[in-house]
Amino acid sequence: MEFFNWRNLAALLVGALLAGLVVGVYAQIKEGKREEVARLLALGQKLVFENKTEEAAELTDRIPPPSRAYLHLLVGDSFFSRGDYGRAAGHFEGAAGAVKGVDLPLSYLSVEKEAYSLYKARKLEEALKKVQSVPDEAPNFCTARLLEAQLRYELGDASGAAGLLDRILNSCREDTVLLTAKWLLLKLSTGQR
Repeated sequence: MEFFNWRNLAALLVGALLAGLVVGVYAQIKEGKREEVARLLALGQKLVFENKTEEAAELTDRIPPPSRAYLHLLVGDSFFSRGDYGRAAGHFEGAAGAVKGVDLPLSYLSVEKEAYSLYKARKLEEALKKVQSVPDEAPNFCTARLLEAQLRYELGDASGAAGLLDRILNSCREDTVLLTAKWLLLKLSTGQR
């Protein structure tokens, strides 16, 4: 059973993407670059949808932050869906950096997606460090702590995982997160790996 459900973050991602994009485009209007940014974003999106992800990835550096976060996320999702978790993590890191200090929810989500990509690449220690940087007041607190609990469990820190799972059960309301936390607690209590 996969513990992390990307569908649950879709609504948050869309809202955060739009907010980040609006802020980025607004900043570029002041510099007269709005049309160029919009053209590059549209081209990047088109390339991703045509499975030309490498070409789209090359465009990310030509788009100023914070707008480039949108393309980094699309490219990261494309690499992730192909199982190229290392490259996905790099683009999610780029997205987080592009909106850091401008759109905190999108930054936190990007960090969580980077951590999950590292988890899938079996870079567990690195993934743990990343997901721990998502603060408790982040909108994606529940899913970030669930990923942290999974990582602690797999790294052999059963008590750390159990403590996080208890916090999740006491503070989160999303059914999928709660069900997954209960499942992981059951695995911990029975000693399953």
